[in-house]
Amino acid sequence: MSDRPRRPEPLVGAQSRTWIGVAAFVVAALGVLLAAHLATRPAQSPLAASRDAQVRLRLELEAKAKEALSTPARNADGTYRVPIEQAMELLARDNSRFEAFRQAAVKAQAAQR
Repeated sequence: MSDRPRRPEPLVGAQSRTWIGVAAFVVAALGVLLAAHLATRPAQSPLAASRDAQVRLRLELEAKAKEALSTPARNADGTYRVPIEQAMELLARDNSRFEAFRQAAVKAQAAQR
């Protein structure tokens, strides 16, 4: 037998079990936090509701614009609105109408100045 004191053996097994336990606790805590978050979050976020309202408004405005471009009507200023297809036919049949449009545009520009 030797007179030297024995050195303690390293506790690698115990350290490994400790780290595994800490890791398991962290994973379990994150799982609990995730479950609590999913249980308490609102069904629809305010941003999603706002986005849906914007989509509905855009679709409504597009439908009104298509109707305005495809149906004849009288404008608020007393002029008449003609559907695009009909206007193109009229202009294709009679090019002299371009001169009337040009004169009206020049008058409108002069009135704005």
